[in-house]
Amino acid sequence: MFFNRLALSDLRKNAHEEKMFIFACMAVCALNLVINLLQDNTENVSDMVNTVSAILKSGCFIIGCFSVFFLIYVHNFLMKSKTKMYGLYYLLGLSRSDLIKITFFSKVWNFVFSMIGGILSGIIFTKALILLLAKMLDTPNIHFSIHLQPIMIVTLFFLAIFFLLLWLNIRTIYKVSPIQLLHAEEAGEREPKARWVLAVIGFICLGIGYTISMVSKLSVDQGLFILLFMVAVILVIVGTYLLFLVGTIALLKFFKKREKIYYQPRNFISISGMIFRMKQNGISLANITILLTMTLITWIFTINLYFSIDIVMDKLYSRDIMLSSELPKQKLDEFIAKQADKNHLLVKNAVVFEMSPPLSGKLQNNIVNREGAGEFLVMTERQYSVFEKKSLDLKANQVVIFTSNPKVNESNNIQFGESKYDISKIIRELRDFPKVTSMVNDIFIVKDEVEISKIEKYYEWENKRTQTDYSPVLETHNLFDIQGTQKNKDEFLKSLDYVGKYLNKEQNKKNYKSFISGLSFIGFLLGANFILAVGLIVYHKQISEGQADKKNFDILQKVGLSHKEVKKIVNLQVFWTFFLPIAITVLHTIFAMKMITQMLADFQIDNKTIIMYTSVIILGIILLYYIVYKITSKAYYQQVER
Repeated sequence: MFFNRLALSDLRKNAHEEKMFIFACMAVCALNLVINLLQDNTENVSDMVNTVSAILKSGCFIIGCFSVFFLIYVHNFLMKSKTKMYGLYYLLGLSRSDLIKITFFSKVWNFVFSMIGGILSGIIFTKALILLLAKMLDTPNIHFSIHLQPIMIVTLFFLAIFFLLLWLNIRTIYKVSPIQLLHAEEAGEREPKARWVLAVIGFICLGIGYTISMVSKLSVDQGLFILLFMVAVILVIVGTYLLFLVGTIALLKFFKKREKIYYQPRNFISISGMIFRMKQNGISLANITILLTMTLITWIFTINLYFSIDIVMDKLYSRDIMLSSELPKQKLDEFIAKQADKNHLLVKNAVVFEMSPPLSGKLQNNIVNREGAGEFLVMTERQYSVFEKKSLDLKANQVVIFTSNPKVNESNNIQFGESKYDISKIIRELRDFPKVTSMVNDIFIVKDEVEISKIEKYYEWENKRTQTDYSPVLETHNLFDIQGTQKNKDEFLKSLDYVGKYLNKEQNKKNYKSFISGLSFIGFLLGANFILAVGLIVYHKQISEGQADKKNFDILQKVGLSHKEVKKIVNLQVFWTFFLPIAITVLHTIFAMKMITQMLADFQIDNKTIIMYTSVIILGIILLYYIVYKITSKAYYQQVER
């Protein structure tokens, strides 16, 4: 119990630093518990929420990995304040094994306080988030229940983290001599060297990363685009760390060698102080920049997706129901009218046209390859006029292509089997035509049914029937809106199963909203996690800088500077270390927007919407970061004024 009392005494003597560490542990514990409880509560609710549950599982892994590295980072601040005490204990006669026992009991109390606070706050916060998730999903049947399994998973996970922290403590005790422990805080620092080679490498990494993000095109190859995006992210992260660690010091050294700039009263002290400040805080500033950038990109992507759900669905689905059938147009119209009357529904805004069934093949190098993984559709120019109310005046050997593939151009011809067609025109949009189809298919428009029959001879489709040269297989498509009660709509939709396949805009909107809401919800959680980490890093940075600047205040005033002048100099240094991360964050985001815009465009979100939401998010993050800075700066000035 003797060592336990020493551990408790240690907690009281270092109460300020211990509180900071315990608060960080509680916050991270609560976040891990929140995502595990959410995953547990949404796992078996309904098919619509299963998507959210799957996304939450991946979120558990991401936040878990981040928690390990972040707590190690925060733990290093705590250890800096305790090294002198360990050295003093050693000189008073305690052995290294005794110090390990004290450390063990300290970690036990840290673990107990962290878990109690983390679990309680996690449960409370989860209840609020369950209500938010239910609102986002329009699913009121998500009920909050507390099960032992998620709590045990988080407890065991944090127990493993604390064992890791204990091992790091033990390693420090055995690695560093007692005299070094005792005088660790008084050890002088050498001025860092200007490593121009690493600084240049950092600029090159950023330049290559920015270039990749600006020139990459999603339309060329989606897999290659994602790979290039990841390469760009890695290069920007490496470049950011190198520039903060060595680039800023090299730049300050450059100014130091310029006599006209350096030998000014204010610049002389500011530049010298910033060199040491960047040496001490380069990693933390780089961490803040990366976390803020991740938050911005995550929230830009997810918020744009969530608030554009209605816009996207209206673009993808031009009508409430999209029905395709092998019945002739007249019989299908009669069937729909009969079932609508039977179920007391009003059918309106109908658009009816005919096309080939989905044919197996993919357009590659101007040849529609039937071994290609994909499908395409064929329609006549008469059916095209249903949408555009005009004729194309095509000849037998001409084709118009409705496609989003930028590689296809009008100067080429195209080959179906043994038949070649001249490309008359490329169109990118077709009025009232459902984009949900055009997203996955190329649609070829030919002169008449004879040309469709020629093409169908070479390609297969589901339930293929025998046909002659003059009798092509066509499917009738009927797009229409319906009005009535939901019960009657459900009965009407059941009857459509007998005549063909259909897409229901309302149901697909629910499914899409479930997926996007789950993605947005995880984006919100991850962003909140990153912002929390930024706040804790800034707070710890302000505390450590306050302790160092307290001595600087005293020294500078002893050599003749007034308190007002010293405060201006220190404020200038703090100003730059505050604004540098947010400025670099905005710069990273600006260069990443080209790739983000392309990915969001794949979800049918236009640039105007993206720019509007992105501007609001960037301003919000800057304001949030400023609030965090103002709150944490109080701790800094409390240290300085002691």
